[in-house]
Amino acid sequence: MGKQVFVDVKGIWPDLAQLAMYKKGIAFKQRSILPWRDLYFNYQLWNNRNIHLQLDTILELKQFKHMHVFEDNIFITFDSGMMQYKVDTLEGSLIEKISSKDGSKTMAVSFIDDTEEIVVECSGMTCVTPYGDILLLGYEDGEVRAYLQEKLLSTKEPLFTFNIKDLILDGFLDVAIKAIEVYEAKESHYLFIATQHQTIKVIVTYND
Repeated sequence: MGKQVFVDVKGIWPDLAQLAMYKKGIAFKQRSILPWRDLYFNYQLWNNRNIHLQLDTILELKQFKHMHVFEDNIFITFDSGMMQYKVDTLEGSLIEKISSKDGSKTMAVSFIDDTEEIVVECSGMTCVTPYGDILLLGYEDGEVRAYLQEKLLSTKEPLFTFNIKDLILDGFLDVAIKAIEVYEAKESHYLFIATQHQTIKVIVTYND
């Protein structure tokens, strides 16, 4: 099969992307400085299960509370203040000073009548990140799962799953995931995964 060729028509990509992407791609655009063309192709990649994972960075933290990705910055809040980092380098500057023990991860999904709300209950889950129509779940044992929200009622099969313990050679005991954030890079996604004392940057790319 020959290589695919795309004809680039000036001005078409914002309209095409916003028409095809979940809620006009607003969540994706807020987390990246990529042009609409690249965001559109990245959106398609989320459904490609043939992924490759590469551990990029581990950032040591003290008393992590929250993190948020906006454009090409990630903001991490601690008890004592907040730090802003660039997503590519994690170079920072100071700005201002449902869990279960059985580990079975049994998932229950239900639909609330007369609303568009979906309720997800899962043992061992410690954080949830809705991202467009993707749902990212973090667990107390270090596992991460990605789901397509519209298919949760028909199948419990994740788009992909991995455990941060499998990516870290030295290993550590603090693996309970507190938060997950996403940044869209060119033909890849950066997952920022925070535990109580560390932030881990994982690059998700796709195999041909």
